[in-house]
Amino acid sequence: MYLFGVFDGHGGPWCSDAVGQSLFEYIAVSLHSPDELEPILRKEVYTSFDNDNTDIMSALESAFIKLDRDICTEAIPNAAEEMNEDLLHISTAGSCACVALVKDADLYIANCGDARAILGTIDDNGNPSVVSLSIDHNVRNENEVKRILSEHPSNESHSVIRSDRLLGLLMPFRAFGDIRLKWPINSLREYLQPYYKKGDAIPQFYFTPPYLTARPEITKHKLTKKDKFLVLATDGLWDLLSPEKVVELIFNHQKGIQSFDRFILNKTGTKKSSLKLKEISELLTARQQAIKNQPIDQNSATDLIRHALAFTSKGQFDSKLLSDVLTFPNPRSIRDDITVTIVYFDQDHIDQIDTKEKQTGK
Repeated sequence: MYLFGVFDGHGGPWCSDAVGQSLFEYIAVSLHSPDELEPILRKEVYTSFDNDNTDIMSALESAFIKLDRDICTEAIPNAAEEMNEDLLHISTAGSCACVALVKDADLYIANCGDARAILGTIDDNGNPSVVSLSIDHNVRNENEVKRILSEHPSNESHSVIRSDRLLGLLMPFRAFGDIRLKWPINSLREYLQPYYKKGDAIPQFYFTPPYLTARPEITKHKLTKKDKFLVLATDGLWDLLSPEKVVELIFNHQKGIQSFDRFILNKTGTKKSSLKLKEISELLTARQQAIKNQPIDQNSATDLIRHALAFTSKGQFDSKLLSDVLTFPNPRSIRDDITVTIVYFDQDHIDQIDTKEKQTGK
């Protein structure tokens, strides 16, 4: 079983750092029953999770909700304690998260916010294709807008979403942290306001909290030999490149990086080659095309970021543009932060799993 994820913070890095450090552990715990956890975890830890969540989709949802609950409640001090400002920083900031769990040939995506997961595949004609595995939680998602409006009285229908933001403040409609959109009014006034330096800690039109949730939307996909790679990326990438362009760039980059390897005609190690002249010609043609498309970066994720930030409309790399974008005094005014993770699938392993499942009738 493998876990991958991208975490996009807002209002500071504190919440995304905490989520990135803890979420995988919460998922691991949620995938086990309390009986399994008892020998290795203290009672107060494992009993705080819900019942047996060994179903993967339930476990993912439980882990997201439990971690967010801990982030938002740990900032409230006990009667004998003073306010922990570090915990307050974490809970006041926020973070989106998009997590992938791979078990055998099953791929699960748990998404909370506006990071995104897509699959790079090959269609029946052998052409690159995109499969979207998540949906952004923002104003462009009609179902998400309907969900939020349905959770609050009708007299708040004009105030819940203003200027395309939740309560006029937050663009993603699901996120970890952001206690200003979750805590009761009395808690905001008592615990946050004395430390809040940006004005009133209670947002305008704050009547029926919580307005924000960290509950993820989960999808499941069965991997096949046509599925080549998974891309997890924050919204900073998708603001600049379409999913179709991202898949195209990765496929082209994979062809181009082959030119970095030394060309060996006979890879079997024998003195004679069984290749025919036509096959040799095809190999040389492919090699020539790879050299022609040789990229600057050997890492596909870095290549994507370079294209997003510094390629002109004519498809030409502009080094000055890249320098300007990266060194601009206020970079967030011209670009968002970008995090990209690319996961390549072992085709032989997927074939073995598929063959085994067919033989066992699963």
